[in-house]
Amino acid sequence: MNKQDVESNFYNVLRGNITILEFEKWVYNIDEELLNKYFGNDFYFELISLNYKDKHVMNELEKLLFSKVPFGRFEEVKIRELLEDVIDDKGILVEIIEELYDLYCDGYRFLRDIGLAYVDYGMPREHETYNFTEQS
Repeated sequence: MNKQDVESNFYNVLRGNITILEFEKWVYNIDEELLNKYFGNDFYFELISLNYKDKHVMNELEKLLFSKVPFGRFEEVKIRELLEDVIDDKGILVEIIEELYDLYCDGYRFLRDIGLAYVDYGMPREHETYNFTEQS
């Protein structure tokens, strides 16, 4: 397992793609030396010290993970997945475009065309498609 695979598991738990209990099981099965090699001494200990049954564990886990993995890395993966979902026509287009619009409003200006298409054309219906490269 390489560093990107490990970060992918971090990302998956933060996005809710895997449950906190699945993540906890993964933590207890991963090689301690590997985690410490990639993220510094005692990182494994910090992960296993978390109370995964606590209702606030996600806040603690988020703080810990963001201290080791740059936040931008998680955002890059999230945006890439959303854009791939639009291209591959996966999921409900309305929800994907709405999330991209929210990201545009949060400062990701490169999502301008997609974000504003959501506003300009109104909420697209599930069966409708839009050409986001078309200029008006």
